Amino acid sequence: MATKCSTRLETLEKEMKKLNEISETKHKHVEQTNDVRNNGTDTLELFHKVVKKINTLEAQLITITKVSARVESLEKEIMKLNGISEMKQIHGQQTLETKKVKKESLDQAIDLSDVKCFEDSQLNIGHHEQQISTLGEADLVRHLSNCEKNPGHANFISIQTFISNI
Repeated sequence: MATKCSTRLETLEKEMKKLNEISETKHKHVEQTNDVRNNGTDTLELFHKVVKKINTLEAQLITITKVSARVESLEKEIMKLNGISEMKQIHGQQTLETKKVKKESLDQAIDLSDVKCFEDSQLNIGHHEQQISTLGEADLVRHLSNCEKNPGHANFISIQTFISNI
């Protein structure tokens, strides 16, 4: 019986060692799981911080885009007011293309017989009435500066400018 008991005792000791090894392995797995969980939590917190930063940067980008578009529209408006239609780069030098009527065209002798004043036409557009002329804006500007029938309309406002202000 003593041998039977000692064999049984040895078997129980072996099983206890196995259980202790399993317990240690389980404890290591629990620690590893906790480490992964903590790292996952840290990663998740970092992810949330990155998302917040991206949202902030996106809002700033939208604001900058809106401001940039507004600045561009204001620059175009300033250029329109100054009579500049566009800047061109020719042979490495910048030149300004303008919509203003050149002085030489105003100094030329122009036949004004086909230009009508307010007394001749009842259609009033802007500061001056409808003009019927084949010579264009230069003819109209010259007519406005020399008109004796209606001298109050010496300032020329183009039809495009008048319509855009409506």
